[in-house]
Amino acid sequence: MELSPIKKLTSLDEPADLAQYAFSDYARDHYQNGSPYTYCRTRLYSSLHDLGEHEDNEEIALTIFNVIKRFMMDLPEPKEEAISEEDNVFKRTMQRNAELKQAGTFKRKMDSVKHPEWQSLPELSLMSKPTSNITKVRFICSYGIFRPELRDEIYNQICVQLTENPSSTSSSRGWILMALCLGCFPPSQKFLNFLRNFLKQGPNSEYGEYCLKRLQRTLEVGNRKLAPNFIEMHAAKVEGKIFLPVTTMDGKTVKYEVDSSTTCEELLQQIQKKIGLKNVFGFSVFAKVFDEVFNWGCGQESVMDVISLCEQYAQHKNLKIEAIGGKWGIFIRKDLFLSSANPSSDPVETDLIYNQVIGGIRFGEYACDTDVELADFLARKYYINHGKTFNENLASQLIEQSLPESFLETHRKQMEMIGLIRDTINTTPTLRVGSDPEAIKQEVVSLAKAEWVHVFSKIFNATIISGRKIPKGEVKVYMHSKGIDLHSVSEQRGSFFVSLDFDHLAVITNDSPKNLKHADPSSIVSFQKYDKSIYILKSVRAVEMKKLGNILLEDYRKGDPLLSQTGNKILY
Repeated sequence: MELSPIKKLTSLDEPADLAQYAFSDYARDHYQNGSPYTYCRTRLYSSLHDLGEHEDNEEIALTIFNVIKRFMMDLPEPKEEAISEEDNVFKRTMQRNAELKQAGTFKRKMDSVKHPEWQSLPELSLMSKPTSNITKVRFICSYGIFRPELRDEIYNQICVQLTENPSSTSSSRGWILMALCLGCFPPSQKFLNFLRNFLKQGPNSEYGEYCLKRLQRTLEVGNRKLAPNFIEMHAAKVEGKIFLPVTTMDGKTVKYEVDSSTTCEELLQQIQKKIGLKNVFGFSVFAKVFDEVFNWGCGQESVMDVISLCEQYAQHKNLKIEAIGGKWGIFIRKDLFLSSANPSSDPVETDLIYNQVIGGIRFGEYACDTDVELADFLARKYYINHGKTFNENLASQLIEQSLPESFLETHRKQMEMIGLIRDTINTTPTLRVGSDPEAIKQEVVSLAKAEWVHVFSKIFNATIISGRKIPKGEVKVYMHSKGIDLHSVSEQRGSFFVSLDFDHLAVITNDSPKNLKHADPSSIVSFQKYDKSIYILKSVRAVEMKKLGNILLEDYRKGDPLLSQTGNKILY
């Protein structure tokens, strides 16, 4: 449900008279200062377009043109012995966080990149030294992504260098760069059809069609947030498809066809169809790089962006380019339940969640409050693996395979757990009578749903504007199957935890309070309880919070007719 705002062009269809949109005509009507529109061997003395009032746009445009020429091998690298240090978003984010005196944790960096207003632009000085091809591509595309007023300038500069280019090598590299840009950001409406016509005439019909498809996908989905990765560069070189390995929590890895514009939602839909999931609600795309795991999302987040992040993080850790591929991976995991979720309704989903829970216990992700509760899970795993006949040696092996090493420090602790597993098998009716193992997996899922409500939550960052008996300030908002929790830990304000249970929650809106009449409704989310108390929060993801909150609230009410009737009166 994590839907990020994206800018799309209004018209996606090609006009019938596309051939009338000649690139030379566009250049004649829109270029300034007699700028060339065919292959240029010399430097530009001004940008092709009037780039408006931003005083640095002119310098950026001229720098980009030189970088384009360097990528196409039309211009040599600067005469420096050492290659410039690889630029990446992690280095820039660390510098920014230091300036803002914020913590620079890995997950904070990930959260900041997903922020709708996040930007990260490389310094122009980066190009004063020799750089790798991937750094050049990142440089050009980053400015195209975050400076919309430069997009037409970039596309036109590439078109200029591809028009009447005498070098086949230079031309080939220029078309690769064109394809990479097309997968990241669209041109303006004004230049769109001129670019389409240009692509149709490009090096051959196959590559021209390849570029047009990339453009069309970007028009449909919106611009990226990060520049291309190595996988995309390789695919652009060979006009190839991208097959992304994705691992599910049962340990199976399957390759799925993706492109530069594939979203998490689209990838999840592919996975749903491939493995036979009835519903992907509550599943998200996760990424792992080294030992760091993070939730990328389930909506309009770009799959290629998260791979770019993984690659750049690996580079930030001083890993060589050729060794990066094996250091990251993409997974799907369950991170949210509906209140009405019934494990018996989908065996495929239940099996995935069962394996996720058992693996999460092993690595300390899911922790029980008591050893008795832990034994509930382990006894069921024992039953699924070995049946109801208890064997102490098998139980000992299971404990070693299923629990964190910290739990296994003492022999006494292991023996106590063996006894608890035995007792649970002997006293639990479904285990004692020899139930179907699939039914026991369903029990594990139900136990996890009940035990770790807070863990299976969607988490948002927000700021409290007003609320009963709580101070204003930043909070984490946890949305889950039973309600919404507000949690803050602050040295200045102290820690507090407010639980807005769905039993007591009447309505969730984006309405602004009267004292915030000029506030943007898309940045405000209000939670009103039946007792008329209201908690008002501000967040860049307020619309998403309202949408998800109401899905969870309405689903919860379905299980209680009285709540459903009451809620309908308030909402409608």
